[in-house]
Amino acid sequence: MKNLIYLTLLFCLFSTTVEAQGIFKELLEERMEEKNKPAATQSAQMGTTGVSASASSSNQNFVNIRNRWKGSFIHVEYGDVEASSLGKNGWHSGQWTFELGKDGYKMIKNRWKNSYLRSNNGKLEASSSVGPGSQSAHWSIIRVSGTNFYKLQNRLTKTFLHTENGKIALGAIEEGWHSAQWENATVKADVPVNYDGPRAMMYFRYTDQVQGGGGLNLKVGSQIIVLPNQTVKNAHGISFDPNKPRICGMKFTIASMSPMRFTEPFPENMRDTNNNSFAFEVVQVK
Repeated sequence: MKNLIYLTLLFCLFSTTVEAQGIFKELLEERMEEKNKPAATQSAQMGTTGVSASASSSNQNFVNIRNRWKGSFIHVEYGDVEASSLGKNGWHSGQWTFELGKDGYKMIKNRWKNSYLRSNNGKLEASSSVGPGSQSAHWSIIRVSGTNFYKLQNRLTKTFLHTENGKIALGAIEEGWHSAQWENATVKADVPVNYDGPRAMMYFRYTDQVQGGGGLNLKVGSQIIVLPNQTVKNAHGISFDPNKPRICGMKFTIASMSPMRFTEPFPENMRDTNNNSFAFEVVQVK
């Protein structure tokens, strides 16, 4: 009888040990699976205090940042940081991604210029001269309870991004200002631009002077695109990057013919020390 009891106890102990080993093995396998998951999956499960950069597959990780009050979008199309409507083809100058900076703060990077939003002596600018430790380019993402909106507070100055006075700026805000609330919007898919149409040379100078277009049927309302990937040669004291003129790839609509003016402003001041005009090939699309 004693031997039977002993064998029964020994069997129970063995079963319990095997079961414990099985449970331990399952937990270990689950841990290894979790460790091997992509970082994005782990972040989604753990939850993040930052802003998710959801976007279409062709513009992965980029978002438009839209103001709650005005419905305007942050962009650098004309150099300075502005908030306005965006071009129909989805300006890369208005697309941003949120990167992790030092100490858990976010850095907001522009797709077109690879520059970061920062405070420079209290004023908002986009700069490429920042690193992960630059507190002037660090932002706190403060959620607005019960909404998809958030506030952007600069780490260095403790000021907030807002459009209360019309233009985008950094400053103190009042509780509840919609002008200081932002949301992420999915960017438009990249749309191929059609460059089919009659072509000609046109000449650009300063911020609004344009001539040429011989052979094109231009009138008020006509539209031209300055063809991309053009450079400027033999310029002295030039005011812009001759290898990447920002005018290239832009569309302009003629507002008047004598003198010729466009409804859209030039993206930069185009001049050199000899007051030359700069020649670019254009295509008429309307």
